[in-house]
Amino acid sequence: MAMVGCGAIAQWRLHAIQTAVPEIDVTAAVDVDPQRVEELAATASARPFADLLAQGAIGELRAALAMYRAHETRQWEPTW
Repeated sequence: MAMVGCGAIAQWRLHAIQTAVPEIDVTAAVDVDPQRVEELAATASARPFADLLAQGAIGELRAALAMYRAHETRQWEPTW
């Protein structure tokens, strides 16, 4: 699973996932803030990315949990 947005809410949800459903592997952490993404990636043993669409970010993902403020995102068009 990828966690998109690595602030305080993501930290809380990561703890809840690891506690309640330890068989879920968080393999990607995505955030534009380098410090936040590195911290969450280290906690989850995940790979850090600045962009979900970056080379290698999606890989074998089956799910993504998005936790960010909508008004702070940039407009983008899906590539599929």
